[in-house]
Amino acid sequence: MHHIFPKAMLYKHGYEGPQVNAIANFTFLTQSTNLEVSDRYPAEYLEEYCDKNPGAVESHWISMDRDLWQPERYLDFLAARRQLLAKAANEFLDTLLAGKIPERPIDERKPPVHTAETIIPGGVTSEEEEDLLLEINQWVLEMGLPEGEFLFEVIDEYTDQPLAVFDLAWPNGLQEGLSQPVALLIDEGPDTEAVANKVGYRFFTNEQSFRDYVLKSILVER
Repeated sequence: MHHIFPKAMLYKHGYEGPQVNAIANFTFLTQSTNLEVSDRYPAEYLEEYCDKNPGAVESHWISMDRDLWQPERYLDFLAARRQLLAKAANEFLDTLLAGKIPERPIDERKPPVHTAETIIPGGVTSEEEEDLLLEINQWVLEMGLPEGEFLFEVIDEYTDQPLAVFDLAWPNGLQEGLSQPVALLIDEGPDTEAVANKVGYRFFTNEQSFRDYVLKSILVER
């Protein structure tokens, strides 16, 4: 899963975590392409792929308006991509019907209706926080424990809707199958913590308390 606009670039331009991690900023790439793109600016790498593979960028429902590939137009890019994704989804659903229902003509005199984007609580809000989480994850690996899942999305098992994003999570526990799910939530609000409680996670809100738990509760039991 790939951020079309790199996270570091968006944070540098003043965008906040929920905007950076908006669903419309994600697409799926092969691992090799993801590594090749890395954290390059969209205006650079999208143009390159347009030249190398005509039609490839459009197949990801990305607007071909080059002005929207600039960080200053990021929110407009999100709005345009949401429209393209919604159009593609509706066309797919139409193919599931036995026959298409004619759409009512649009009254061009009426302005389009814009719906608010659902904000999912949680997520990384700065490069400093991201660096800290990567450092902790590396420390956990050095302790001989499983790697955590970065920006772990919690899904409601009944509705399949996202509930929150945990900064770093071990859904199977730090001792897989032997301990409860664990999450590290740095600078998160009560909504994210409430979701963690609801789904049965043991969570920590600062680095030191998490390290103490690993050293005193997990490693001692091994």
